[in-house]
Amino acid sequence: MHAISLAHLRQLKELEALFDHCKKIGRNYDTILKTKLSHVIIAKDGEEAERRANERFGEMDKESRREFVIYGNPAEVLEQILIFKNVGINYLIVNFELRREMESLEVFTERVMAKL
Repeated sequence: MHAISLAHLRQLKELEALFDHCKKIGRNYDTILKTKLSHVIIAKDGEEAERRANERFGEMDKESRREFVIYGNPAEVLEQILIFKNVGINYLIVNFELRREMESLEVFTERVMAKL
């Protein structure tokens, strides 16, 4: 199980700053679509997904990687997405691994999106 990461807290802080700014200028915060762009690496096995994330984004430290990449087995990916949803993200825009795009999309739609 993934706890709220620094990436999730950073996202929450950014949304709080946006809320405060909207309040200051008199704009309705709820009219703004809050989005996040993320790479998704999904595998049936969480360790395999982590290995692939390390292979692709190994130059980043783990906490930075969590800010830009959602990875794990379907349950872990779902959990990470739900945390972003709970901190205020309305839409998630995702990129999949090019070599596994169709396979990843199939697993993502059947095992993650179906539960959102």
